Amino acid sequence: MAATRSVSVAETARSILSCPAGIDLVVERVDDPTADDPRLALSDADGVPTLSCRVGATLSRAAVQGRGCVLTLASGLGPERSRERAASLALAGRLRRTGAERCNCCGEVRDVVVVDVDAVRLTFDGERVTVPTAAFAAPDLELNRGLLQRWCEHATGAHQEELRQAVAGRRGRHLAEIVAVSLASLSAADAELDWVEADGGHRMTLAFPQPARSSAELGALLRQQLHPRLC
Repeated sequence: MAATRSVSVAETARSILSCPAGIDLVVERVDDPTADDPRLALSDADGVPTLSCRVGATLSRAAVQGRGCVLTLASGLGPERSRERAASLALAGRLRRTGAERCNCCGEVRDVVVVDVDAVRLTFDGERVTVPTAAFAAPDLELNRGLLQRWCEHATGAHQEELRQAVAGRRGRHLAEIVAVSLASLSAADAELDWVEADGGHRMTLAFPQPARSSAELGALLRQQLHPRLC
C-alpha cells in the first residue's frame, strides 16, 4: 500500500510540473530573477524543470553562477475549483544554463535554464509530503495526466483551425460546417474529439495504431491522425 501511495504522490507531483497554474521562483541573492524578462516559460523535460529567458537575462546569469533556488508551482490539474487545484509543488535545487534555442513559432533565440532538483515537496489536502527525487523523475511518468491535460488545452486553444480541418476531412464536411472543436481527452492509446455542427454536438474517438511510449511518439501520432501542423 505504501509503495502504491508513493507512486501516486510522485505522479501527482510530476503532473503539476507538466500543468502548473502559477509559477513562483526564488533565487538566492537575487531580488527579482525575472525583473528584466517576466515571461517565465516552464516545461517538463523528463522530470527536469526547464525554463527559458531572454539571452543574458538576470535568470540566465544566475544559472551560469549555479545559484540555489526554490520553484513553487500552483496546480493546474483538473477543472477550476476542484480539489487538485488546491495542491502545490515546491522544487528546491540549483539553476544551470544548458544553452540556447530558437523558438519554432516566433524565431526568437532564448537561453535555456534548468533546475537540478534535490528536494521535492507536494502539498495536497493540507498534507505536506516529501517525494523521492528518483520517483519524481521516473521515465514512466513522462506521459502523466498533467501533460495530457495541457496538450488538450493547447490544441483546443491554439490549433482550432487544424482541428476543424481534421474533423471536416474525417466526416466529409465542408470546413464552414464545423463550428468549433475541442480535444476533449487524450491518452497514450487514443484521442477524443468533441465538435459542434448546425445540428448540435458530436463526439469521436480516434484509436492510435499503437500506444505511445513517449511524448515524442504521442506528438507524432497526433500529427498523423489529426493534422501535421499540430505542435
